[in-house]
Amino acid sequence: MEITQNNYLKLVEKLNEALFAYHTLNEPILSDLEYDESYRLLLNIEAMHADWKVGYSPTIRVGSEPEKKFETYLHKIKMGSLENIFTQEEFIKELSTWQDTLQAHPEVVIEPKIDGLALNLVYQYGILTHAATRGNGIEGELVTKNAKTIRSIPLKINDNHPYLEIRGEVYFTLKEFKQLNDYQMHHQQKTFVNPRNAASGSLRQLDSSITASRRLSFLAYTLYGHEKINTQKESLAWLKAQGFCIAEEIVSAHSLEEVLKAYESFAEKRAFMSYEIDGLVIKVNRFDYQAELGEVQRSPRWAIAWKFPATEVLSTLLNIDYQVGRLGAITPVAQLVPVFVSGAQIQHATLHNFDELERKNLLIGDKVSVRRAGDVIPEVIKSYEHLRTGQERPYIIPQYCPSCARTLVKKDALLVCINHAHCPEQMIQQIAHFGSRDALDMEGLSVQTVRKLWEADLMRSPADLYALTEEHFLKLEGFAKKSAQKMIQTIQRAKNAPPEKLLWAFGLRHVGLLTAKKIFEVLSWDQFLTADLSTLMAIESIGPIIAQSIVDYKKEPYFFQQLKKLKEYGFKIHETLKKEGSLKGITFVITGSFEDYPRARLQGMIEELGGKIGSSITSKTQYLLCGSDPGSKLVQAQEKRITILSLKEFLQMASNSSI
Repeated sequence: MEITQNNYLKLVEKLNEALFAYHTLNEPILSDLEYDESYRLLLNIEAMHADWKVGYSPTIRVGSEPEKKFETYLHKIKMGSLENIFTQEEFIKELSTWQDTLQAHPEVVIEPKIDGLALNLVYQYGILTHAATRGNGIEGELVTKNAKTIRSIPLKINDNHPYLEIRGEVYFTLKEFKQLNDYQMHHQQKTFVNPRNAASGSLRQLDSSITASRRLSFLAYTLYGHEKINTQKESLAWLKAQGFCIAEEIVSAHSLEEVLKAYESFAEKRAFMSYEIDGLVIKVNRFDYQAELGEVQRSPRWAIAWKFPATEVLSTLLNIDYQVGRLGAITPVAQLVPVFVSGAQIQHATLHNFDELERKNLLIGDKVSVRRAGDVIPEVIKSYEHLRTGQERPYIIPQYCPSCARTLVKKDALLVCINHAHCPEQMIQQIAHFGSRDALDMEGLSVQTVRKLWEADLMRSPADLYALTEEHFLKLEGFAKKSAQKMIQTIQRAKNAPPEKLLWAFGLRHVGLLTAKKIFEVLSWDQFLTADLSTLMAIESIGPIIAQSIVDYKKEPYFFQQLKKLKEYGFKIHETLKKEGSLKGITFVITGSFEDYPRARLQGMIEELGGKIGSSITSKTQYLLCGSDPGSKLVQAQEKRITILSLKEFLQMASNSSI
């Protein structure tokens, strides 16, 4: 073959077609020898003509240089998660809601619910440009390099729309999962407990060559951005025509009877499918009906996940432990003879609360049935009294906190330790929550790490985090110099936080992150500190229970002691900017990392002021906000002569912009 750029492009197309035929259609069009020879030729051409290499070349699938960390990706269209139902009665209620709202009997599409990791793919003019995990639905992690190693994800499609989003699930087939665990065991490496965990861990490897070595699959289930696609059925047909894998079997239904028949059919076939499913996804077919039904905060109203009953397994109750939660609730936890349930080994299971424990009439030594609620949380369902031998013994309800020995208080169905600021286990859980992802985002500050710090007498409250040094972490098992340095940097970087994050970090009862955001849309931090019950109840969505919880918490000396210590360590609370609209119509792209300013914080500032966030450099980009280690976006911005801002310049722009 003559080596020309045109022939190179034809060779890329030929190999991509061969990969599609092999991995998607299971109908090879090239022999292994023909494919290998063509692939080697492609490698040689790209070595001689690096400038010819295109972003959809199959050579990209082998992985590349490891990432330092994943960039945050702001989803253009929110990635919601589905509400779960578990019974026929719940589905009938949902169907009735659809029919009442639409004043029609909508056709629904029924698809098997694969137990994997949600992934969003962006195609611009037919080329895969971005791949991101769901994350919190608003922003996820950019894993494009890793996604390109998955052979069932097309790098190029035959559709030149400027922007399309394809969403689906990354998963392991049961066959590939077994082979992966066999490999891990053979090389004396840790095995995975189930295919979902394996898929998640494999996709989120910083080294994409590791992802490439694991035979992940991708199943597409929806499409956004195509003006000619008007139904879910059309969407699935388009996805299949473009080379995406879709579910093994998809059913449409026009009545309750047809849905119930499909449910029974899938429940029977579940054990014989090539991948694990934990239920069905039922969607209203027409997109105009979907738009009319709308969505709630995190979930669409036009789709539901009907979960199969969890598999129950017999075990023996060896003992009952008592765990202390972050807010002081004492939870009984069953110690079990280890058993495998839904792909995971279980030896501990929740017993919820003491009223539930009494209702189940459990004795230590009982034979019990165990399942994973929603195929996730292990729980004890019941005991088998007829199997008792007489050797069983009753459990003892604790009178004192197992952590601080304070007398427990009964609150409804809960036993609670009210010694909040002085109970070791509550404080360990509280400190870990303080640094959790949705709070101050101190990556690596796990409960286990906090417990080690506590046991080494290095901290007693969240504010003590800022007194820690590299040497303190080096005293802990599992920390070397590099990881200790990184932990200190992460903690120090979290000295800047918006007020809603700080309030959520303190973990007040009944006060979630969304509630905290509502508060600081109305009040400043100083106003919040002095707000009384009536002031708080005047805020949208805050009722008497939430307001009273906040007022009671602010009466505790611990809260203001912690604020005083945080301020002494240099902690700063960044109030929400009030000049909404000062950046209206301006599109920013953010690249690199910023000391003291998490990327989500910068995105929030831009959006609060009416600006827009772009995920890539385009002709519409007006500014590139550039931090350290910026990557290719800086070069692209320079080539397009886009204004590049430092953090200092951006902050000045944000504070000085006129409305």
